[in-house]
Amino acid sequence: MKMKALITLIILSLVFLFNCSKYKEEAPFFDGLTLEYKWGLMKKVYEVKDIDKGFRILQTRVSKGLGNKTEEFFVDEYGKVYKSTEKAYVGHFSPMWIPVNKMDVGSEYNDGFTIIKKDRWKIWDVLVSECPMSGEKTYFEANTGYLVGKKGKGYEIYLINTNADIPTIEE
Repeated sequence: MKMKALITLIILSLVFLFNCSKYKEEAPFFDGLTLEYKWGLMKKVYEVKDIDKGFRILQTRVSKGLGNKTEEFFVDEYGKVYKSTEKAYVGHFSPMWIPVNKMDVGSEYNDGFTIIKKDRWKIWDVLVSECPMSGEKTYFEANTGYLVGKKGKGYEIYLINTNADIPTIEE
């Protein structure tokens, strides 16, 4: 009986360690990473800098007529926001990425957002989530988890330039 209990304990420990480690996946960010998105007549640009506790991400909305607006996100090595000028993101994954362990259909991330399907959108194989309130769809590149676009009522955002290893749409 003791041997059976020991084997059960070992198996449960391995399952526990495997499940815990899958949530410790490091974000694929690197110093100098940039992602640039077309958003109507504007652009949204993410710039990543390496810091001691993870990464500093600047999100800049670039508009010729309205001027630029920059928000700052500090994320740990796992892509979770721990400090931000946009308070709604604290405790969530960065606005430009979801980890591989959240990339299965049915997986939930950031308080209620769920991956609803795998699909093809523009030039990418994507994972699609839909905002339950607005119906806005968010598209994450299926291999890396990087945000490649969003589509809502009357607007569309999509990736046009990056130094990450994913294709972009030319303007």
